[in-house]
Amino acid sequence: MDINLIKTGFLAKLGDFVFEPKGIAFQKFDRESSYNWAEIKMIGSHPLRQFLGVNGERISISGIFYPHYRGKLSHMSDLRAMGAAGIPYRLIAADTDSAQNLGRWIFKSVKDGRTIFTSDGRPLKVDFTIELESYVQDL
Repeated sequence: MDINLIKTGFLAKLGDFVFEPKGIAFQKFDRESSYNWAEIKMIGSHPLRQFLGVNGERISISGIFYPHYRGKLSHMSDLRAMGAAGIPYRLIAADTDSAQNLGRWIFKSVKDGRTIFTSDGRPLKVDFTIELESYVQDL
């Protein structure tokens, strides 16, 4: 389902958190869907398969930002706080003309790596990965 809203230069919104080119942007957005099949063993034949339904989906969002240029280290704290809240968040992807509602998602993990430090210890480069799993498919 598309959501009619005016796109204002964002890549995606997760709850109230906005991924945007002028703030914290991502370079990779992976979505995985899997399906559940039971195997029924048959004597003298190949096993039969029975479809049991759709498993949950996973999304991995990863990227790099440079806090001295765009984005803030506090973005990582914000994402960790969202994950620690233990609630699902609506994910809106701006990859269509009007943005796409991808449903509600829960945090599985937030990871960041900091490199290239200034003399006072501030990182100039931050790599991050956020792992999400579908909560309820309410599209």
